[in-house]
Amino acid sequence: MAKREKKNVRKEVAKPKQPFWKRGAFQYAAIVILVFIQYAQTASFDYALDDTIFITNNSKVQKGWKDIPALFENSWGGSSEERTGYRPITLLSFATDIQFFGMSPKSSHIINMLFYALGCVLLLRLLWSMFPQQQWLVFLITVLYAVHPLHTEVVANIKSRDELLAMIFGILFIHAHIKFLKKGPIWLLIIAPLIYFLATLSKESAITFIGVSTAIALFWHEAPWKRRLLSVGSTVLAIGLLAGTWMYVYSEQFFQDNTEELRQMGTYSYDAFVGNALADIDSKVMIWGNSAAIFWQSVKVFFWPHPMVHDYSFNQLPILIFFWSSPRFWLGVLSLLVLGVTALYGFRKKSMLTIGAAWFIVTISVYLSVAAPASDIFAERFLFFPSIGLCLIVGGILQRIPNLDFEKQTMVVGVLTVPLLMMSVKRVPAWENTQSLLEHDIDKLDNCVRANYNYALLLHQKYDKFPEKRKRGDEQQILKHYQLALDQTDRLSNLYLAMGNAYMRFGLREKGRETFLAYAMAYPQLSKPFTQLGNYYATSDQLDSAIYYFNKAVEVGKLDPNNHLKLGLAYFNAGQIDKALGAMAAGEKYAAQSVEYYQKYTIMCIKADLYQRAYEVAGRGLSNFPNDAKLLDMKRQLEAARR
Repeated sequence: MAKREKKNVRKEVAKPKQPFWKRGAFQYAAIVILVFIQYAQTASFDYALDDTIFITNNSKVQKGWKDIPALFENSWGGSSEERTGYRPITLLSFATDIQFFGMSPKSSHIINMLFYALGCVLLLRLLWSMFPQQQWLVFLITVLYAVHPLHTEVVANIKSRDELLAMIFGILFIHAHIKFLKKGPIWLLIIAPLIYFLATLSKESAITFIGVSTAIALFWHEAPWKRRLLSVGSTVLAIGLLAGTWMYVYSEQFFQDNTEELRQMGTYSYDAFVGNALADIDSKVMIWGNSAAIFWQSVKVFFWPHPMVHDYSFNQLPILIFFWSSPRFWLGVLSLLVLGVTALYGFRKKSMLTIGAAWFIVTISVYLSVAAPASDIFAERFLFFPSIGLCLIVGGILQRIPNLDFEKQTMVVGVLTVPLLMMSVKRVPAWENTQSLLEHDIDKLDNCVRANYNYALLLHQKYDKFPEKRKRGDEQQILKHYQLALDQTDRLSNLYLAMGNAYMRFGLREKGRETFLAYAMAYPQLSKPFTQLGNYYATSDQLDSAIYYFNKAVEVGKLDPNNHLKLGLAYFNAGQIDKALGAMAAGEKYAAQSVEYYQKYTIMCIKADLYQRAYEVAGRGLSNFPNDAKLLDMKRQLEAARR
């Protein structure tokens, strides 16, 4: 009898059954379906843009799991794969793709979709734990986040998996702290720094989750001070772990920096200003003034994401010299003040609005170039973390509107979500490959140096590689976009090289020479312009001028064997045999990696009737390249002649 009474009591106090649309399973499924509605088409896409740096031209990633320790190396130099930053977890993820699926962009795109869906589901769970009384509103703002077109770059560009991984680990890190604040076990504070460590090894900008975690601990007044201080202490431990790691990976013992060698080869040029012109500015006041304008750009593009482009670098968003006279500056200052006051005011009252304001300010801070220049002055992917804060602000505003029940909240968010979803679906196809992206955006990027240079270079390479696909006007189109880039700046070294080569390729040799001369004047520390000028005069049978410029190339790039080879050949063709052989002998010490050098040096000695010397040069070449057929054949012929 007593058991029946207890059973009846349980039935009486049991919670009423929720409508299906408020259940977790339905909301998870809805988020995942929305993600795949937007991004399913990416499964047929190719690699694009910086995928070459991280995947297609990255020798470490291409090995799959054959050399995992190499993925954790830290280097900086001339090759593109050394421009990834220190993101070994991301590289390991790409290597895993190749290990199991080979070079399959389809597989990598599907994995990106799955990671984005997982990140959105984890975000939903995180916000549920933060605002348990607002579960339906939390779902609505997660939907708003999931469909926002600003995120198309992150999901549709495989390279941006670094953002996805950092988000997943970052949310897990914050969730661990919240569970602890809500009387969770102490081991959560031990595992949290390790999760955070994985986030920062996916992408460096995950450092901002430290600020988010700290802000939440301070806002969480339901927890006793002891737990809040322990949470902050765990965050400090995470900072220490990160600082120690970075000190080691950038130490002399670990960090591999070959820039000095490249300088002596005359090939090193780092044009940081192209991504972010603030890198060249010494005035802190001017930097801060422009940082305010960037802050406004970040807020504006979230609420008005049009037009969307993949590149906001120099000079798409021009630097404000007299920033105090620009509306962008004052709008940035005003929006920063409003959000800052909102966050501080809410210190005594945890709410979506206050936490959203704090979240946005903290996570966007690393992209404002206040402490150090960001890689780019602005990018849509930079808003991947901060837009969570802006979505919370939208939710906080809806909370404060009187008489706005869940049905009306749904209607308001739906009015916002539907056009954003349509914009997202419309934007995704642009990311099919590099060419489709550039062709889609280029009309809106007249002032962007990097975009016009990349587009001209793409057309130029296609022109040379696929002559059967050339179209009438391709030459003018290529030169037009090189010129658009040059109109904005005369400081991009590779632009001169590419444009000069285009003039030469299209038979405009004098224009090519003028471009290479301008290149040499702008970059006298580089050997390439002098080499190109030497080539111009060598092919014009003006060997004295060719020798002059090849000598200049050797002066500034003595470690580059190609410069010595060019000089040696010019001397030889001019009939100055002794100088030719002297130049070749001087360059041989730098030619350990160049089989062409030994081949041509051997041929030069044979033509000069110096058979013994030719035999010795071929032998030294074979010690470095024992299987080279051309050197083996010449050595056999020389041995036969000696008999």
